[in-house]
Amino acid sequence: MMLDIDTPLLKSLHINGRLTFLYDEEVPRDLTIHSKIIYVRQGELLAGNETHPYVGNATIKLYGEPEDETIAYSYAVEGGNKVLAIVGTAKLYGQPRDRMSRLKAVVYKGDTSATVSAGLDWTAGDKLALMPTATQYDHTDYVTVESYDSKTGLVTFTEKTLYYHWGKPTSTAS
Repeated sequence: MMLDIDTPLLKSLHINGRLTFLYDEEVPRDLTIHSKIIYVRQGELLAGNETHPYVGNATIKLYGEPEDETIAYSYAVEGGNKVLAIVGTAKLYGQPRDRMSRLKAVVYKGDTSATVSAGLDWTAGDKLALMPTATQYDHTDYVTVESYDSKTGLVTFTEKTLYYHWGKPTSTAS
């Protein structure tokens, strides 16, 4: 079955066959599945493939509250609610993105920007994790990109950093 529209909010979606996000390279589509539970049981959930990544946004939004109905896989195993359970196959191929960069300068506690590599494809709304650079294993900052200048590598965050992160410019041999 081809998914070619946004779904309404579903109580549950059980996939025992094949559900594929409609792919059209000429007309990119943004499609969303809205559900409390998605259970890929004996089937497949597909978006794009290895040679043709999905063009557009294929989004899965899960909804749930603590008191909502849960899914039980057996009498002994309960999966809770707000669940994406995959026993079958899920293959979701999106456009390749620049996933990481090194800090080109120190980021101090309270900073709202950092200098990273230039030429990345980062955009406003992307989520970043600034990993610990000292002995404090739990000093990860999670920030949202407000803006990124692909010429200079300056990335601005919507929030302040909570921790220090070491960064060093790369040297160039002359």
